[in-house]
Amino acid sequence: MCSLDSYCIMRRFNGYLDGVHEGEVCGWVIDQQDPDTPAVVTILVNGAPFTRVLACQHRADVGTAYQTSGLHGFKALLPDATPGKTIHLSAICDGGQPVGDGAKTIRLDVMPKRRLQGPCVLFMHIQKTAGTAFRDAILGNYATAQTALIYPNPPGIARKKFRLMPEEQRRDLRFAIGHFKFGIHEELGQPYEYVTILRDPVQRVISNYRHLCRNGSTSATLESLLESGAAMELDNLMTRFFCGQEGIYPAGSVDQDWYERALANARQFRFIGNQARPDAAWTELCRLYGWSSGTLHKVNAAAGPQPKVSARTQDMIASYNRYDLLLYRELTDV
Repeated sequence: MCSLDSYCIMRRFNGYLDGVHEGEVCGWVIDQQDPDTPAVVTILVNGAPFTRVLACQHRADVGTAYQTSGLHGFKALLPDATPGKTIHLSAICDGGQPVGDGAKTIRLDVMPKRRLQGPCVLFMHIQKTAGTAFRDAILGNYATAQTALIYPNPPGIARKKFRLMPEEQRRDLRFAIGHFKFGIHEELGQPYEYVTILRDPVQRVISNYRHLCRNGSTSATLESLLESGAAMELDNLMTRFFCGQEGIYPAGSVDQDWYERALANARQFRFIGNQARPDAAWTELCRLYGWSSGTLHKVNAAAGPQPKVSARTQDMIASYNRYDLLLYRELTDV
């Protein structure tokens, strides 16, 4: 474990090199001049640099100590983590400042975690489609340094901060999941395969609306939100994700051209599952990618009975999300 109190000299970067765990170099760094921007760290073994990583993994302990988001941790795969070896490990920040109190001499005594190879699996997590349940089940199959969580809030990193990740780190990724649209593969620089889970659009919108109510984002009725176009999450969200159009486009922007581009992009996906049959989707994903760890559990489910949505309101949802309905019917076996 690192000691947050053992390295308190005020320099631009504060941090600590924890050591090696299951074949991964671990530590944390915070840029005190710009704590909201993750720092880039160069890892050295026996005095020679072997990779650069963005210190963007969530560390709740660091976040508590510095009153920040906690996105300051880093992990990197050792090129050779054979037990019994002794290595001299160090890390430096941009500009040459050492991380922690200098180099460590470490004897590797634990077998590294199994490192899955193959293309990077890009799991496009569309809101309210059981993506969190799949994420929790999948992550245990990969070394942490092989994964990226791309979300607007911790423990994920925002898309714009993902772009700061050094090229060599992105090349090592084997699994990325988040609220990203089609097109993120252009930033990887390595082979990739997309997967996702879809949900009946009417039920997805109802679930999304209830989520907005629970977290205080709205007190309006579902009908008024649909009519006003005030919530883009309720307007053909699945088509927006598959289309890959970056930027903010108000409700009503999705048209036939968006739908056709979305459908063409969807044809490139290795796997598209259905939230209505999660166990079947999980079984197939495990078969495709050799995942042998993890169990699919229900998460983020609202507690207690939920208010019923009238047939009239469901018809409104279908009308305002007609391209999602077309896409859902085309891509699933309903």
